Amino acid sequence: MFNIKFISIFKNSIFCLHNNTLFVITTENINLKLLKESQFIGEYTFNTNEIITIGRNMHCNVKFNDDTLSKMNTTIKFENGKWTIFDGNGKGKHSTNGTWIQLKQNTQEFQIYNGMEFKLNNEWFKCFLS
Repeated sequence: MFNIKFISIFKNSIFCLHNNTLFVITTENINLKLLKESQFIGEYTFNTNEIITIGRNMHCNVKFNDDTLSKMNTTIKFENGKWTIFDGNGKGKHSTNGTWIQLKQNTQEFQIYNGMEFKLNNEWFKCFLS
């Protein structure tokens, strides 16, 4: 049983003190909004415990029936206190048509910022961090 002497909540983090050790739990969510002609047509919210996958595979968190997307087109993870987007499976296997960020095809990991947009062929997403 834990004997927590101090707990505090600040923004998206919980701070606990136990046996002179400070524990920080981050609770930041990411909200992905699907855009079509500048209108939001879909919305997906995930927390820091989830690895987000986007593609055609039936096991993806965000699935599309679009042959121009790879089965595992894009992966988003929360690592080292930040949300990061990867092309493909996030382990070195890239998608066929890429993950486009700032109108450039991206094959490296990229830190997500609030309001960032990315494109997967015909699908546009806008990211909101909370």
